[in-house]
Amino acid sequence: MKKYTLLSLLFLLININAQAQDDITDEKTSDRYVEDYRELTSLRLYSAYKYQTFALSNVLGDKVRFLPANQPAVGIGITRKWFVLDLGLVIPTGTSFDEQYGNTVRIDVVSDLFLEEHVINIGAQLYQGFFQPDFPVDALSIEDVVYGQRSDARTFALTLNHNYVFNHDKFSFRSAFIGDSRQKVSAGSPLLGIYFAHFNVRANGSMIPDNPSLEFSDDMQLQGFNTINMGINGGYAYTYVFQKYFYVSAAAMPGIGAMMGDYNPEGGEWYRNRGFIDFAWKIGGMAAIGYNHPDYYMILSQSFQQYYNFISDEGRNEFGNGRIKLAIGYRLK
Repeated sequence: MKKYTLLSLLFLLININAQAQDDITDEKTSDRYVEDYRELTSLRLYSAYKYQTFALSNVLGDKVRFLPANQPAVGIGITRKWFVLDLGLVIPTGTSFDEQYGNTVRIDVVSDLFLEEHVINIGAQLYQGFFQPDFPVDALSIEDVVYGQRSDARTFALTLNHNYVFNHDKFSFRSAFIGDSRQKVSAGSPLLGIYFAHFNVRANGSMIPDNPSLEFSDDMQLQGFNTINMGINGGYAYTYVFQKYFYVSAAAMPGIGAMMGDYNPEGGEWYRNRGFIDFAWKIGGMAAIGYNHPDYYMILSQSFQQYYNFISDEGRNEFGNGRIKLAIGYRLK
């Protein structure tokens, strides 16, 4: 277990987020709505938790979820103009944590790119090792629950979600989620864009636990699958400003599209989903709450994307990723 923990630390020693801006920001953004601090250097402390999940479900309502045994990272960051850099260390797991949840080894790049007129959520993830939260194998007490663990489950995911910000003259994603500018007046914007997602998972045997309460067909006893999703997404984002420096921001980004998938049941041959191309959908969102003073700021934020696919008339799979982050920063003048 310690070997996997050390590998995880090496993979996640450095967490880099690159952000961008248009060169003509001052001409596009109204000073009445947004105050720009990007010419100032900002230093911050932060803690971030990234994750990847997937699940299998059938028409009877049975569902098997797979969650990573992750720990958050803590570190320091710097922001100036277009440049944003976070350097952090993953908090090591202890023996009791490993016994309860197992150990996840991962390479995880999940970030948000904020341009003047666009917001882009990107992800590139390699994970090995998950636990099944709905199926404890030992529950002597609430504190000592041991969950079913799949150290053999290996995943690879690439995701890209783009949205155009129609009201970018008055609404700023950067103000809410980075803190290098300040939304002075409440404002919102419609969003519209495209998305792409690729997800691959492999295991050494069926990922459905041996549980008499589960009624999955033989074709759903999967030991691997591979999916590609494409479509359009859109929605609305809004930041509510109160008491001058406090704010709450939220964005909903649902989408619809098409998918292709191949599935490998335990002991069987690979097969294609219900048709060569099938209907698929996704949900996505971002939210933040914070205090943004000209000298200092504090932001608690979350972003996530979740994708849903039909396997057959008998079931479906879903997968997703996300990030939760707390940042406390000070601007040097």
